[in-house]
Amino acid sequence: MKKDRYEVMINGAIKPLIIKLAIPTIISMMITAIYNFADTYFVSNVEHSTEAISAVGVIFSFMAIIQAVGFFFGHGSGNFISRLIGEKKIDNAKIYASVGFFLSFGCGILITILGLIFLDPITRFLTANKDEFVFKYAKDYLFWILLGTPFMCSSNTLNNQLRYQGNAFLAMIGISSGAILNIFLDPVFIKDYGVYGAGISTFISQILGFAILFISTSFKNNIHIKIKNFRPNKEVLRTITNGGFPSLARQGLNAVSVLILNLVAINYSIDALAAMTVANRVMSFAISMTLGIGQGFQPVCGINYGAKKFDRVKEGYAFTVFLATITLVVFSLLCIFKGEVLIKLFVNKNTSFENYEDFIKYGKELLFYQSLGIVLFGFTNVSNMMMQTMGKSFRATILAIGRQALFFFPVLFLMQALLGFKGIELTQMIADILCFIVAIILVVTVFKELKEEEQILHNKK
Repeated sequence: MKKDRYEVMINGAIKPLIIKLAIPTIISMMITAIYNFADTYFVSNVEHSTEAISAVGVIFSFMAIIQAVGFFFGHGSGNFISRLIGEKKIDNAKIYASVGFFLSFGCGILITILGLIFLDPITRFLTANKDEFVFKYAKDYLFWILLGTPFMCSSNTLNNQLRYQGNAFLAMIGISSGAILNIFLDPVFIKDYGVYGAGISTFISQILGFAILFISTSFKNNIHIKIKNFRPNKEVLRTITNGGFPSLARQGLNAVSVLILNLVAINYSIDALAAMTVANRVMSFAISMTLGIGQGFQPVCGINYGAKKFDRVKEGYAFTVFLATITLVVFSLLCIFKGEVLIKLFVNKNTSFENYEDFIKYGKELLFYQSLGIVLFGFTNVSNMMMQTMGKSFRATILAIGRQALFFFPVLFLMQALLGFKGIELTQMIADILCFIVAIILVVTVFKELKEEEQILHNKK
């Protein structure tokens, strides 16, 4: 760890530091969101375009589960790496980095093998076996996603490890390069091979991003990944599991909630499912920006918490919540007043729909109601990231599963039973409000403990 970087992390002005670390992460998250948009947009050119959009939408939820595995190892090792850097225990940090990476790649291989063996049943489950074209397109896309799973998992792990070291720029280059390549490859491969081509371009892009990230770890001043440091003892595995489980819960349950929404929406119509896919793509921009802002705070939080600089942790948290909330308010207003324009951006003008008016209506309503709740996500998400980085694993997990499980699923089934599709549209907003209330309670307990730690530290002096 370069000495001047460490000094900046524990002594530099908090606000400029968080912004500097957040900008590369926001850029990489936004490029990834644009890449998701590109896949949705370009597949709308193929025959049976509504079914193609729906198929890509359901596979995106499966991809999110794969990414959750990468985040599990990336956050599990990364947040502890940042605390070890704060404590100047670099040799220990090398062990956690190597264990996190190799386990992530290994889990990716396992998912690939099992996924290819059970490709048909997995696809039938994801598509609810409702439409032959949705099934065909989903299977074509999923095949290539599964082949790229080891690279997708470990890329997310490496990306987070680099960020937690305070090297957000290299993390951005690695993640963004693959996404940018995919945007250029999509129209080429989709033109000749349809949705199958979209899968090929994604596969190639994942390999490129992985290669750049892995090479970046060998640069001077970064913690290197080496097989000799792969020492998965009980303590290392326990620490990674505790640190990564909130991310696995957050990302995994988010993917599961989208999957269930898709399965419910397809019972109404293909157009409803397509609208759900497009609305989720739009909202992914807001979520990506918020995650990027929060991830700019995480290395600052972890290193300063490890260095016992508690005032800097609190100052950074307050500023990050403010920045995330302002961003979401602006985005929410855009969705509320320009929802139809945003929905139309995500589909080609030649796309065929069973009922275009229903597609637009569903899409606008989904955006409107989700926008009312998303403004609270900044506080909830940053609070979750802070708890996870500080090692408050249980509370971080409770908050992580709150938005997409504890509240989301009961609200979804209740509201759908009462109001039909309108209830589905209201679900995320209600879940966000309930999760916000829980976040306030948990944050109060964390800051109370911080105050006690400060008092103990003061007494020792």
